[in-house]
Amino acid sequence: MLANDLQYKGLLDSLDFPLAVGVWPVEPYETPGNGSTLVECFVEGERVVGRALHVGRGPHNEAAFGSNDLQDEVVAVILVATDTPDDEHRSIAISRNHPNYLAEGRFTTTTAGNIDWITMHLADRSAYAIVNMRFFDLRAGRLILVAPRPDGTLRFLQRELPMLSHTQVEAFVAGLSEAPEVVSFFR
Repeated sequence: MLANDLQYKGLLDSLDFPLAVGVWPVEPYETPGNGSTLVECFVEGERVVGRALHVGRGPHNEAAFGSNDLQDEVVAVILVATDTPDDEHRSIAISRNHPNYLAEGRFTTTTAGNIDWITMHLADRSAYAIVNMRFFDLRAGRLILVAPRPDGTLRFLQRELPMLSHTQVEAFVAGLSEAPEVVSFFR
């Protein structure tokens, strides 16, 4: 695994993320997979982009899935209103701390600059996010909305998220564009 990761060291070093992505040896492990899905919707004509982070179903988290047949679980969704129509919103999710999973990334806006974020989903089911130094305990809600304001400040809204697979999250986010609380928040 170390030899594989070393192949990508140059690419990892070139990423402009909040934390440098290191390469280190780990004990061999089997991961059910993890990743990030780019999602997008429009709320009253305003573009909202986000990242949905997911962790695969495996022996370390089987009990959390109950009787459903989902193969992975979206553990966090961060959505940001952006006024930059052709920007790249990048992220990376890693399993090298298995059964703990980390992800980080960046959104760009012209009104508030960079919106940097980090998420942690731990084996004990605790989960946390930091968005531009604002701390979130994701057990209080795994959906975070971020609205940059014209004065450069940020507004945040944290809400519950139903258990979803990464294949279901795009439809869920699209439905948020009609939710009165979401429309009011981004207005």
